[in-house]
Parts: sequence; C-alpha cells; structure tokens
Amino acid sequence: MNHYKKIKFLFAILLPLTFLNAQDNNGMDVFYAIDVSGSYHKEHLTTAVRLTGDIYDQLTSSDRPVYPQLHTVGVIDEFGLTPDGRCNETYEQQFTSMFLAPTAKKESIFKNECLSNVLKRPQAVNTDMFGAILAAQYTLNYPKKRKALFIFSDFKDNPMVLFEQNKEQIDLSGIAVVLVWSDTRAKYEGALSQSLANEFKSFLKKRGALRVDSYSLSSLQGSSVVKKLVNDLIKYSKN
Repeated sequence: MNHYKKIKFLFAILLPLTFLNAQDNNGMDVFYAIDVSGSYHKEHLTTAVRLTGDIYDQLTSSDRPVYPQLHTVGVIDEFGLTPDGRCNETYEQQFTSMFLAPTAKKESIFKNECLSNVLKRPQAVNTDMFGAILAAQYTLNYPKKRKALFIFSDFKDNPMVLFEQNKEQIDLSGIAVVLVWSDTRAKYEGALSQSLANEFKSFLKKRGALRVDSYSLSSLQGSSVVKKLVNDLIKYSKN
C-alpha cells in the first residue's frame, strides 16, 4: 500500500469514529443558579461567581468530548429565578482531529457579560429556593443528552410568598444536580448550611434527579479539584 493510500485509509477509519463520538455525546445543557440574598451576597457571591467561571472553563476545554454546550446563569432571589436575571451562551467546539490544531477560544459572553452581571445584582431580601429549582428545571430544555444544575447557596429557604405547589411540580428526571453550600451569619446562627443542603439533596433525589452531589464552596478551590468535579460530572450526567 503506497503512502497516499495509507493516508486515505486512515481518514476513512478516523472520520466516522470522530463523527460517532460526537453523536454519542450529543452535547450538554448546564444551569448555574446563584443565591443573591443579603448574607450570601455579602460573604460568598464573588467566590461563587469565580468558581462558576472555572467550571465553564473546564467544560469548554479543547479536550472535552461533550459539545455543543449551553451555559445559563440565573440569580436566586425572593421570586425564585428573576426572569431578567438570566443570561446564556452556546459553546460550539470547532471540528478538530489529530491532523488539525484546536481552534482558539473566542471571547466568552458567559464569563465577560453574564457572570459580570451577576456580580452587579443588588442584594435580595428573601430566597425562594424551590421556586428557583422549578424555574431552572423548565430552563434546562436544550435538546441534548446531558443536563446539569449547579446551585450555589446557604440553602436557607425564605420565600416572599410560599407556593407549596412549587415543590410538587419539581421533576428533575435526567438532570444531575450539584449543590454548593456555604454558611452565612455563622457567628450568630451557627453552621447550618451543610445540614440544609443535605435536606435538599434528599428531596431532589425523591424528585427524580439523576444524581445529587453536595460540596462546600471552600472545598472546590484549585484547578485540579474543579477538573475532577467536571470529569465526574461528564461521566455520570450521561442519561
């Protein structure tokens, strides 16, 4: 077999495999819900937004096999997820192969605009956690195989108006959930958030979540930790 035929044969094998791999992974829809209630806003918002940006960077790394991706961020306040507080970006990885260098990333609307706007949000008076989860559930409708919901909060549910039906309408079938908790006003109220997050974890499992993991915000610092979180998420979010 001459050199030309060898190259042609290699392309004939690799191209279908690359296509099938992309089809098999079939993209990802990720929603980041970030608490902007008074105490969380003051103590943890900047760190939560920074971590969200780090997770986005890891998910959109050139070696990730999951694309296209839709990244959406929304703020949790007394109204659940404020409609005008949501912002998103679709990330479409450019075609690459062993013969082509990865295309350089474009400037990220998600990081430069969406996350910057979260930092500019005023402090909320109350927090409607169940309303926020329900709204995020309906937003995760991008027709892709993997769906993930990140929730950054102290998990103190204190809605302006209690809608009990919000809980009953929550259906997280096929959605992987990551709860990232942080204590607020710990000096006056004690360390409550891990216990509250675990209560939400139990509830969300009952509402059909594909998987629910819980971490402290302080434990998810550093590129190696975030990389592991993202690698695990890609593995278990495939429905």
